[in-house]
Amino acid sequence: MAIIQSGASSTTLLTVDPTFTAGRFTDHPPEILGSYQVSTITTAAAYASAGTVFSWRWAPATSTQLCMIRRVEVGMYVAGAITTSQFASISMTKANGWSSSDSSGTQILFSTPNSNKLRATMPATAFTTGGDVRMGVITAGTRTLDTNPMATVAGTTGTAAGTTVIPLTAIYQHQTGDYPLILAANEGFVLVNNNLIGSGTVSVTVNVEWMELAATTGNAIAF
Repeated sequence: MAIIQSGASSTTLLTVDPTFTAGRFTDHPPEILGSYQVSTITTAAAYASAGTVFSWRWAPATSTQLCMIRRVEVGMYVAGAITTSQFASISMTKANGWSSSDSSGTQILFSTPNSNKLRATMPATAFTTGGDVRMGVITAGTRTLDTNPMATVAGTTGTAAGTTVIPLTAIYQHQTGDYPLILAANEGFVLVNNNLIGSGTVSVTVNVEWMELAATTGNAIAF
């Protein structure tokens, strides 16, 4: 039987199964402070072309704390009849150097003690003491967006109320083995409606799943 010693501790060993000649591994979430998920929905008339409809600014009170984005889902629906069927799309773009939060729209508040935790014993999200999440027709604060979006989803509006424009879709999703989207303090992302939608009203739904973690070095993976 082979034994592999861990570099972190002389008493931590990896045993190779002598019967099947295989290492024994157990999948588990990364070493994190907490895991969270939130869902938002807003309805607005005539979303402006290239207008921000959702913004996520990470600005924790502990400046070294990181935010790992696991999944971002977005959907668009006709809430009030539109005169002409038209193309519509929403893009996700990373934001950097975010020194002043966006305004307008509706701020999403994470009330304690639950604050959208996936387990009750986890700490309250850092959004309870810093950062900003908001939804709606948003006015940009002080931030610099990447030149190109990370991803885009698209559809056609139809005209009748209740028509699905973009079915709820994972515009970003971290897969096992992929490097995730990691946000340091004053980084984030925005969702932008790229097309002017005429008369009528449109609803946009956004779901975000994220993990919060301390920056680590040494034997642990340094995200």
